Amino acid sequence: MEPFEIIAVGIVHLFALLQRRGGYGLFRKAYKDGTDRISYIIALVPPIQARGAPPSSVLAEFASEAEALRVFARWKADPLLTQPARRKKKRLPDTRQIELPLGADAHKTKAQLEFEALHRNSGGTPS
Repeated sequence: MEPFEIIAVGIVHLFALLQRRGGYGLFRKAYKDGTDRISYIIALVPPIQARGAPPSSVLAEFASEAEALRVFARWKADPLLTQPARRKKKRLPDTRQIELPLGADAHKTKAQLEFEALHRNSGGTPS
């Protein structure tokens, strides 16, 4: 039986917050896979309760710090407008539903109502 080889499934990263604007930040992302690669990302800053957590929802990733700083500065100068919350419109009830006859005949079936209407029109009394 041959020994199993170790297969690296995920790459560990180290993040450092360089700049922050509101809920977004510019992070340095260092790869800890032995290559010592570095990239820069613009992402959501984790909430206070999860300070040690990695940034979430990466918006953009850059190879150079200068390009990342330039884009982040442009985004800070031109912030996105907050979208108003969309509320469900109140629908008016259908007028045809309001006009339904819901009196004493409401519990009768269609066949019973037709039978009574037939006898009413012919002058007889339903039995």
